[in-house]
Amino acid sequence: MKKLLAMLLLGAALVFGGCSTGINKTTTVSTDDVARQDDGVIILSGNVDEDTFKEFRALTLDGKDHYTIILMTNGGCGYNTVAIMNRIDTMQKAGVKFTMYITGHGFSAGSYIFMMGDERIMNRGSHLMWHTITGQIEADGKMYQLDKYPSRKAMLIGMDQYVVGMFEKRFPHVTKEWVHSTFWNSGRTFQSAQSALLMGIATKIVN
Repeated sequence: MKKLLAMLLLGAALVFGGCSTGINKTTTVSTDDVARQDDGVIILSGNVDEDTFKEFRALTLDGKDHYTIILMTNGGCGYNTVAIMNRIDTMQKAGVKFTMYITGHGFSAGSYIFMMGDERIMNRGSHLMWHTITGQIEADGKMYQLDKYPSRKAMLIGMDQYVVGMFEKRFPHVTKEWVHSTFWNSGRTFQSAQSALLMGIATKIVN
């Protein structure tokens, strides 16, 4: 019952773009969700929560010109996702390179962080999942609930427009029809490694 309640709370956080509440974590050592392993690779696993940006920033303060990040996540907090994307974009403008890997799945926030990579590598059998917060709410038939809170709705639309705009900036060759169908007219669109490679979203498939 406790596990079911936790899953329901996470689902609500995903739908309404909030951040789940968790225990505070230090930014100076590896954590359960964001960790640097012995080979220098950063792994972002679990859910993107309110501490993920803080942890990610702490692990990218060492002045390296290249980072390799493995993503294994269902997604999570929209605010932290935008913050991580901005962190990567700012670092790239300063000449830092990022290699992103999806070894199993990178859904929602995981897909958006993945797309920020200079090189984007997926293993066979792995998947992305694309959507927007408002697109999911619309597909679930719950937009009437959000209509009660116009300022919140405007904020969520603003975040959605940012991440979709970043997608279009990074993949200008992808048709407007696909973007509209995937982000604004679908609750969730799953994409295989093979499809992502064909569309130029992934740059390589390994194994």
